[in-house]
Amino acid sequence: MYLRWAKRQGYEGRIVDKCLYKNGGINSAIIEFEFECAYGYLSGEKGVHYLIRGSPNESSQLEASSATVDVIPMFLESACDLEIDSEDLIISSPLIHGKNKRQTDHTVCIQHIPTGISVQSYGERSHFANKMKALNRLKAKLLVTTKEQGVASIKSIQKENIVNLWQEEIRRYVSHPHKLVHDVKTGVEVPDLNYVLEGNIGPLIAAHINSRVMS
Repeated sequence: MYLRWAKRQGYEGRIVDKCLYKNGGINSAIIEFEFECAYGYLSGEKGVHYLIRGSPNESSQLEASSATVDVIPMFLESACDLEIDSEDLIISSPLIHGKNKRQTDHTVCIQHIPTGISVQSYGERSHFANKMKALNRLKAKLLVTTKEQGVASIKSIQKENIVNLWQEEIRRYVSHPHKLVHDVKTGVEVPDLNYVLEGNIGPLIAAHINSRVMS
């Protein structure tokens, strides 16, 4: 959906990391977009997205599946200048079920102990490259968190005030009994599920931008 949206806008987007379940389904994926104000456009997508559909056995019960979206800016300069005490980090290489052995061997997970924020990278060709990519993602998340909390440094971040994306419902994609998309935060509804899934999320993005401007 996001790649299709970017293509429609003439923006460049690519999948840089993808982790699969044993059955072949996608467990997680990371997409990088490189265009001006990308974070500003897409930051409203952060949170839990629910797909609600009818039961396959034709009962009246509905089924729901979810995906959690996080949006992290790519700081090409400022993130590299952010200093983090090495004793505040836990760096590990967890075993994940990737599509090949290289992916599982080179996976790097980094946790920032004071805040509990963690990131991982598994799409690069070496353990070192994944470590650097994960560290840059961690720095970006820490910088965003300082801005969200209005504090001057990462040492001032209040762990208990960090937003838990897993508890932030953002949108519902309903395929039964009616096909529509409902944005929980802005109240915007699009009466065409397939239209949105094909990448036409402009009205939803605009609604989030307008809500930030008005707040």
